[in-house]
Amino acid sequence: MVKELWKDCKYITRIVSQQFKTVVSIKVTLIPILAGLGSFLAAYFSFLSIPDWVWISVTFFTTLLCILFLMARKARTIEEPKITVNFDETHPDFMIPVSRANSHVSGTLIRVLPKTSSNVYAGAVLNSVHKKKNQIWEETALNEALHLKWSNTGFTMDNIDPKIRRFLDIAIVWSDGEVEPCVETLPVHTKSAFNSGGIYRFDIVMTTSSHSDKTFSLEIEFSKRFASAVRVQYLD
Repeated sequence: MVKELWKDCKYITRIVSQQFKTVVSIKVTLIPILAGLGSFLAAYFSFLSIPDWVWISVTFFTTLLCILFLMARKARTIEEPKITVNFDETHPDFMIPVSRANSHVSGTLIRVLPKTSSNVYAGAVLNSVHKKKNQIWEETALNEALHLKWSNTGFTMDNIDPKIRRFLDIAIVWSDGEVEPCVETLPVHTKSAFNSGGIYRFDIVMTTSSHSDKTFSLEIEFSKRFASAVRVQYLD
């Protein structure tokens, strides 16, 4: 709990710092513009014999509106972190041989490598699983969002650094034909979702603290008889 609060505090501090820098840069840019505008208004109102407090007030509120307008434009142009997901079926980092504890059953751990253009807190859910039947994707019992696991860490949102390789575990296909999605808790009623071999589509949603979400899918094909021969295809 304390660790999560500390992460949130660091993220909020970074955002406030960025916004402060934005305000300062806008004010520095506006100095010559506002100086010229103030001089023009002062001369104009002086010519009209308008009291000083009137043109000072007008100049102040005009300056405030200009700053707010430029801040809004600047905020809209701040680039959101771009998320990409890497997967290579031929690379051993993405298809890892594993063994089931206290047994001779082997399996293949399937995982992906998300990347971002800047630091961001992100998490991922297995949104649904569909099975292909007669070229049609049919819904399975796995049709609700379940949190996926970051390799070697956990299921909660974690910091994704562009310089650090942090994998996301998707599923394990065991040699005895069982499929084990890498989720925090698998509901009991969903265990029949993989009662036969075939082609399954895992639909995944990555959510981030900056709301720049990423949706992708993995097609996983296996046979109950030859479950060790797993084929995986990435779908963006």
